[in-house]
Amino acid sequence: MRGARHAARRPRIGAGDEGGFVLVMVVLLSVVLMTLAMTAFAVTGFNIDGASQTVQEVQAAASAEAGMSSAYHAIASAPDAASLPCSLSGSLSGGPGGAAGGYSAVVDYFSAGGNPPPGDSGISCAAVQSGSVVPIEAEITVRGEGMLGGRSTTQSAVSLVSVVEEASGYAIFSASGLSFSNGVSVSAPGNESATVYAGGDTSCPNSVDLMANIVTTGSVSMSNACTVSGGVWSSGQLTMANTAQIDGNAVVAGAGDGITMTNDSSIEGDALAAGPVQVSAPATISGTESEDSGNVPEPPSIPLPGLQLDSAGWQAVGYVVEPPDDDCNPASSDPYGIYAELDALASATTREVLQTTCSIDLYGNQVVGVAHSVAIFSSGGFSFSNNSQITSADGASHTVDLIVPSSTSSGSSGCSAGIDLSNHTALPSPIVSLLYTPCTVSMANNTSITGQVIAGSIDLANSFSLDYAPVGPVPGLLLTNPGSPSGSYGVTVVSRYILTG
Repeated sequence: MRGARHAARRPRIGAGDEGGFVLVMVVLLSVVLMTLAMTAFAVTGFNIDGASQTVQEVQAAASAEAGMSSAYHAIASAPDAASLPCSLSGSLSGGPGGAAGGYSAVVDYFSAGGNPPPGDSGISCAAVQSGSVVPIEAEITVRGEGMLGGRSTTQSAVSLVSVVEEASGYAIFSASGLSFSNGVSVSAPGNESATVYAGGDTSCPNSVDLMANIVTTGSVSMSNACTVSGGVWSSGQLTMANTAQIDGNAVVAGAGDGITMTNDSSIEGDALAAGPVQVSAPATISGTESEDSGNVPEPPSIPLPGLQLDSAGWQAVGYVVEPPDDDCNPASSDPYGIYAELDALASATTREVLQTTCSIDLYGNQVVGVAHSVAIFSSGGFSFSNNSQITSADGASHTVDLIVPSSTSSGSSGCSAGIDLSNHTALPSPIVSLLYTPCTVSMANNTSITGQVIAGSIDLANSFSLDYAPVGPVPGLLLTNPGSPSGSYGVTVVSRYILTG
């Protein structure tokens, strides 16, 4: 019995049991193979899903990149503050089945710099576009969506350089270079900045105070106490030394040209140049300093406009056009000689246009009073000296235009005579004057006018002062204001990073 029990507890697998063993092994092998197949299928499905997700991420990132590039371009090409973008969006197409992606961007502006800019200095979009506050930095946030789905958000901080503020008009226009020296001053009402334009190199070596923006197609050299309360926008090199100062922005557009500052010179605004910006202490730039060889707009090259007598135009604005008077003798008994006509202006009852070929010379304390506005066209030019003046005979404001006409109506092709004011001569307020000649205007030695100067070339020195006041309208004179250029904001990337993948 004990042996029988032992035999039951230890059964043997004999030859008759081999089929069962094989069946067990087949079942086990089938389970293993099925497990491996299911695992392979799962892995393959995971790879397909991962590849699809990767494609979506790449497309979304590309959409965000397109949006960021569009934002950079929109800021850089804005012609003025009102055109700066606060938001923008776009779509991209061409995916499978016509699927589309796109982007949306928000631009936040700041009046202070930083990386990132401090949130408490943000400027509202309305304030930016009205021009009431000048932004110096922007933070661009772009959300991109892929054609097959997926999203990516990118953010970038950029510094902005405003090239030149919109000026209220020309105080001085010179078709060639300009030179200021020894106590020259240009002022504008209400602390506005007028425009001083030069079609060549501009030199400001000492003791000059310009309440204006300088726009020039040449280089600019400033030294000693030369102060510009507006900005400087030049094609060529800007060089500053001693205590020279620019209160606004400085922009140099010429290829390879930059900004060189030494001694105590200073730029209170931003500095943007196509070439190197070199600042030697203690010289300072208070705003943003940028070097960008490919994104600095050139100042416009504006030729001297023509100005000839347009009789119908002057009559249309209320002037009586007098016949030509070429009697040039100041002592002539002819009551219609040009000097007799000047004397009669004190009792004039209407606006007049006088025309002559004489050179009109006032010297030695001569005073011409005017009771109404007058425009004097003289192909012989003007020369005032030694305390001579044209004043208001009745204390009211009148316009006195001294014009040496150009040889063509569309521009100057020659030079006949200039305008020379010196030695305490003046056209004092409330007289407002336009001085125009295709030749040279020279003003020096305690000479002053209120109005505008437009000439082929201009020489200003020794305590000359000009109070800017717009004269217009001047029939026949068409002059383009440079204003702000296309691309008035230089864009320099400060930082850039992906917020979400």
